[in-house]
Amino acid sequence: MSEPDERPEPDRIDGAPHPRMAPRVIGQDTAQAAFLDAFNADRMHHGWLIAGPRGVGKATLAWTIARFLRAHPPATDALFAPPPATSLDLPEDHPVVAQARALSEPGIFLLRRGWNDKVKPGRLY
Repeated sequence: MSEPDERPEPDRIDGAPHPRMAPRVIGQDTAQAAFLDAFNADRMHHGWLIAGPRGVGKATLAWTIARFLRAHPPATDALFAPPPATSLDLPEDHPVVAQARALSEPGIFLLRRGWNDKVKPGRLY
């Protein structure tokens, strides 16, 4: 049985930072714009389907959206609401960014499929 420290993170591509550590999203402009439009219009969907081939930025986009939502709680007073967001980006020194990277942000939960030692190396199931 492999030791937990020896196992690769299943949601990380070799040679790239883990999606939660990535400083910005690349190549997901349309998805980011659709999300920001829904957020700024206060018409958020209850779920978002993020699909595509491995390595296109799906997990990075999901982590970016999660951090953005934790840093921008819903406005309760429309009269004094902040201006509409123009980007999902947060400053590197924002507390939510640091907490999410350390997996200590209480509003973000990382759920991963368990490791199966009975399958070929590199496969999750």
